[in-house]
Amino acid sequence: MSKDIQFEELFEQLDQAIEPLKKTEGITYLEAVYQTAENIFEHKVLQENMNPELSQKLLEQYNNIQLEEVPAEVIRRAYQLVLLKGLREDEIQTNHQMTPDSIGFIMGYLVDKFTANTKDVTIFDPAVGTGNLLMTVHNQMKERESISMTGVEVDDLLVSLSYAGANLQHTPMRLIHQDGLSNLLIDPVDAVVSDLPIGYYPNDEGAKSFELRQDEGHSFAHLLFVEQAFNYLKSGGHAVLLLPSDILAGEVGKQLNAYVQQNGSLEMVLQLPDSLFKQKEAVKSIVVFRKKSEEVQPAKDVLISQLPNLSDAKKMLAIIKKLEEWFKNN
Repeated sequence: MSKDIQFEELFEQLDQAIEPLKKTEGITYLEAVYQTAENIFEHKVLQENMNPELSQKLLEQYNNIQLEEVPAEVIRRAYQLVLLKGLREDEIQTNHQMTPDSIGFIMGYLVDKFTANTKDVTIFDPAVGTGNLLMTVHNQMKERESISMTGVEVDDLLVSLSYAGANLQHTPMRLIHQDGLSNLLIDPVDAVVSDLPIGYYPNDEGAKSFELRQDEGHSFAHLLFVEQAFNYLKSGGHAVLLLPSDILAGEVGKQLNAYVQQNGSLEMVLQLPDSLFKQKEAVKSIVVFRKKSEEVQPAKDVLISQLPNLSDAKKMLAIIKKLEEWFKNN
């Protein structure tokens, strides 16, 4: 397969291999995505008792999908399209939807800038989902000696899809099938990046170990994930998180601000345009925190900005210039 292949063409090839497997195995589209990716990676049909004629046809399709010379970003975007089709077709819940590329690119830009002086970068996503955001960030990073990524996901199908996607892109990623709010065997990292699940955390017993728990009733999962990000950051490390835009307001905001002031600093709040969200109350912002360190000082100024429509190139260029100026001064 040519390295000049377009991601739309690769999507069509993947989709044409996924649909027959879905039909003959009687599984969901997303399950067929995972199994197809595994078959391509292993260069064989792993499903036993399949009709030999169909098995041979699928194998021929897999052999035509040669990904060795295809850029990782092209593979990621094609894989993203099959995942999006599956998420729509299988009617997956909102918290499992993928982060739009336009947001992922900004978050990747920020992680790259915050770790610019680090040769061996470590990145962690405690709610990795399908892995698309983490791979988007990875592909945005400038050349480093190494980039080590770790993702944690409680849903078995989603973590399988992350694993399959990383294999297709030939990009190493350590994946852990576990509750992202439990005790994790992960060394401190340079950056945490995540589109955090919004809502209540049902494990009241597990929430007791967090300072940001609620005294009564279920705690907010996204608040606990902010604390978890601090738990696994190196001193001076950054958390680049997608959170509700009102996260710093009201009683919840007071609780979060007190925790952040004690453990680090708020560096940046970039509110995303309302047009990206179906409901006004669902609007999110990219919020950046930094963990306290004796060796570095917090930012002189917290950057708070409203992002324009992300398809408006002229206005986005102005925002990038504003960000570049902030990085220069902080």
